[in-house]
Amino acid sequence: MVTFSSMLSKATDENAKTYKIVIGPIEIDITIDLKNLRIVIEVYAKIPFVGKVQIAKTVGNLRDGVTLTIGYPPFIGGSLTLKLDGKNVVLGYSFDALGFHYEGSKVIITLP
Repeated sequence: MVTFSSMLSKATDENAKTYKIVIGPIEIDITIDLKNLRIVIEVYAKIPFVGKVQIAKTVGNLRDGVTLTIGYPPFIGGSLTLKLDGKNVVLGYSFDALGFHYEGSKVIITLP
């Protein structure tokens, strides 16, 4: 199951928007600066008996796209990709977590 929500940005920049996507035990927080297309991706996992753990963080830009390897062996392993497809910001994902495989893509936002 994939859930998606838009949140107010914690940043003071009015051009930055933050989105939260939850896929299985993974939570992905994506902040996009709509002016210069700079992105910050933070990935968290809910691990049994451990709790919520940050498993990856990176900064990049949508023009080049960003691919991120995620992992918390032996519980989670795989990759995420954030890129522009025309005016759509698309999150692609393929990972194994807690014995299940998750794969697909999701349009996060369509740029003006």
